[in-house]
Amino acid sequence: MDYITIEMLHAYGGFTGPSNDDDMLLQHFITAASAMVDSYCGRVFGIPTGAVATTRTFTIANGLLQEGEAALYFPDDVYTVTTIPTLTAGVTLTWMPDRPPYYGVIRSSGSWEDPTTIVAFWAYSESPPIVIQQATLRLANWLSHQRESVMSMGETVNGPNLMPADIADTLAPYRRVRLP
Repeated sequence: MDYITIEMLHAYGGFTGPSNDDDMLLQHFITAASAMVDSYCGRVFGIPTGAVATTRTFTIANGLLQEGEAALYFPDDVYTVTTIPTLTAGVTLTWMPDRPPYYGVIRSSGSWEDPTTIVAFWAYSESPPIVIQQATLRLANWLSHQRESVMSMGETVNGPNLMPADIADTLAPYRRVRLP
């Protein structure tokens, strides 16, 4: 999912009167920047329009379910749970934390069935937070300028292929912590 529009990048980057070819390239940078933000943070920041909830299966065999445990931890953020088809009637759930994005759920009694399936929207938020949009704008603009070469000692060289420090600093609070 792209976190910004081409119009937003035009305004931010000062791109006036770009050709269709320029717009195709800028759209590529938007998609690349959005994917880089997801990869750097280890999470997805939006649910595409028209997307449907997807099913994940938790089993002891795949390591996502711990035998006899009341707590179930998700490998990815959950914005909205549609259903847990394998849930026993009468069991209440406590979501961790008490608002999205959720990283887990605790049963009021018993333990999770093997397998347990959950149908949900697996994302940090319904739409990307403004900070994520700003970082994506900055990153897409930076990527567009990386295609230009610089001269060094009479030779053409490409700039470094690292995320700019200011963008990394902006994204730092949004990085998903994963424990071994």
